[in-house]
Amino acid sequence: MVIVNILNVLILIAQAIQPLNSAKELISPQEQNISVDENFLISGVSVGKFKVGREIPVNFDQFQLYKDSREIHSEDGIQSQIYYNVFYGDDVVMQVTPRYDYNKKAWDHKISEIVIQSDKFKTAKGIGVNSTIEEFIAQYPDYEIWYTYISGIYVIESKSERAQFMLDENDFTGKIEIENDLNVLSKTDFKQNSKIKSIRLF
Repeated sequence: MVIVNILNVLILIAQAIQPLNSAKELISPQEQNISVDENFLISGVSVGKFKVGREIPVNFDQFQLYKDSREIHSEDGIQSQIYYNVFYGDDVVMQVTPRYDYNKKAWDHKISEIVIQSDKFKTAKGIGVNSTIEEFIAQYPDYEIWYTYISGIYVIESKSERAQFMLDENDFTGKIEIENDLNVLSKTDFKQNSKIKSIRLF
């Protein structure tokens, strides 16, 4: 009788465990979204309250904006470009560039470009600065990697995200065809576990 009872208990335990194992198999990392604070969420052409085409937000509890300028080369020669360093605590976490109004020949208050430099910001799939190429591909199987000598950037991107995820040129081990404006690359052209160094929204 004791042996029968023990067998019954073991059968019940096995039945209880089996659905749990099945559930684990159904949930793969590729299909999981994560919970991201809305102030740090990258979505479309926006990150938190910063959105390309909208006014530059100025009132924040978490972020401080400091205006700066740099010289850029254009068809009209050397220009002074206005941009804002966005601080979170003591760290610069992104740079925001305003739009240039060619009619007024002045920088206005609408955002033209955002460059994210901190791993605090993530997409809904958990991808951000310092994510690896392998992690990106796992979440975005429709990925593309390319290089353009015009701007000298290495990019991995997905049709489901409107951002350019910039890769470190020092991790590139492949070859570039100089005669092509745009070179389509593959994962094997980069070192293993190469990381995203910044994210561009425009």
